[in-house]
This record gives sequence, C-alpha cells and structure tokens, in this order.
Amino acid sequence: MSHPETSHTAGAVAGPGLAPKLAESGSVKAACEATVAHIHAEEGLMPSVYVHRGGRLRCLAARGYWQAFDGMLPGAGVIGTTFQTGTTTFVPDTTTSGDYLEAAPKVRSEICAPIELEGIVVGALNVEAEHRLDASRVAWIEGCAELLGERIAELGGLPMESRSQRLARHSASIAGLVEEADVFARCSRRRSTSPRWSRPRSCAAQRPGP
Repeated sequence: MSHPETSHTAGAVAGPGLAPKLAESGSVKAACEATVAHIHAEEGLMPSVYVHRGGRLRCLAARGYWQAFDGMLPGAGVIGTTFQTGTTTFVPDTTTSGDYLEAAPKVRSEICAPIELEGIVVGALNVEAEHRLDASRVAWIEGCAELLGERIAELGGLPMESRSQRLARHSASIAGLVEEADVFARCSRRRSTSPRWSRPRSCAAQRPGP
C-alpha cells in the first residue's frame, strides 16, 4: 500500500503525466511499459525496466533500443550494480566508466535508479542518452522509479516465474554443460532451491504466477 505523502512527492518530481498512466495500468508489465513511454517522450532518452526473477535481471520494458540486455546477473554493469547496492548510479560519461555495458552505440550518459517494493529492491529503472545528462535528471528518474514501485505493490507485487519459464531457464543452463557430473550437480542445486522444497525468503515482493 502506497503512502499518500510519498506518492505526492514522487509524483511532483516525476511529472504530472506518469501517475495517471500508472493508475490505468492493470498489470506489472503494463506499469513498466507506461513508465518507459513516459520517459521516452523526452527527446533523446532511452529507458528500460529490469526486475529480479530467477536469480537474474529480466527486461520487462524498453524504448529506443534495437536490442536490450536480458538475464543479467546482479552486480553486472550499471544496472546490476544499482540493483545489488540499492542506490542510484549516475554515469555522466560512459567512456570513463568501468561498469558500463553497451546496449546501444553512441550512448554518452546513464542514470539507473533502484525500484523498491516494501523496502526491498526488486529491480531497476535505467535511462541512457547519447548526450550528456545533467545531475538534475537523477531526482526525476528516482521519482519515476518510486512511483513504479508503488504501483507494482498496489498490483500485488511481482509475479513469480511460471513452471514453463523455470523449465526453459533451467534447460538453457544445462544445455551448455558437457560433463555428466556437472549436469547432476546443477540439477541437484536446482532441486534444493526449488520453491517446492524451500520457501522464498520474502513473500511480500512476489505473488504466484499463472
């Protein structure tokens, strides 16, 4: 449940257009799409939303890219670092950043803000631009991320992976293994971490999938 005072402050920072669009969104994906559309309306900005699912960061929405990274590990690149640390990352010049991972050519600056759900970081809102972004943009992106997190909470949290999605992910991870012992070891680890044998540490941030 969102707090009116917090929502009002975040809405003012993010701009008057985003909150109504989020209120109309009926799913988490729709909320993510509304957020990136709102940011992409600003000329030259390329936004994307990533959420943590199955141990990796999955891209739920993006604008301005002909391709986008998907399935990144926490800690990888600017997006993974933002998710892992729970703090906003501002890269004024990507040519001097050791964490920057190129998803589009000619990107000059990047801002990435964590998306929180009831105090837990569940994803990241990333914005890139071919021009140099000013530090004043940081608060705007953080406001958008805050409103998105509040809407996700109102929608019941992030959906958990379906069985078919888990099967596809596990199959892909096993497909690259050659040694029989490695296959058995990987399967044993998957079994021990499966929701059937262990409960998630936090049920507040996720809800059952279809």
